[in-house]
Amino acid sequence: MESQLTDEHIRKLTKLFDNLNAVDPTYDTQGLQCFEKIFEIAPEALQLYPFRHEKGEEYVKKLKAHASGLFKTLDKVIRNWGKESTDEDLNALGCRHVNYSVIEPHFEIVGMAITETMHDLLKAKFTPEL
Repeated sequence: MESQLTDEHIRKLTKLFDNLNAVDPTYDTQGLQCFEKIFEIAPEALQLYPFRHEKGEEYVKKLKAHASGLFKTLDKVIRNWGKESTDEDLNALGCRHVNYSVIEPHFEIVGMAITETMHDLLKAKFTPEL
């Protein structure tokens, strides 16, 4: 995978995730807020997730686990950018998501939700160009 991110981008993204981690180091808060935005933008997206049929506490538990995983994965990728293992992890993640019927427009929705979540949580510390 060829990187279009510069060292400066990685430095800024790392700082951004340091600030996000300060909000909630488990990434539960960030993840839940992001997934609320995903389902607000595209309610039909819920049908792509394995917890779609769950109710009550079980739904929240499984949603939280999946949602926090998104931010944990982003944090890990940013902190390990440029390493061969990161490329392999991203390729494997992409293959899994193809099997879940995820298509390119879905990534745009998730990207918008991530951006809005970061903006909401970090306010002035958020730099949208990243």
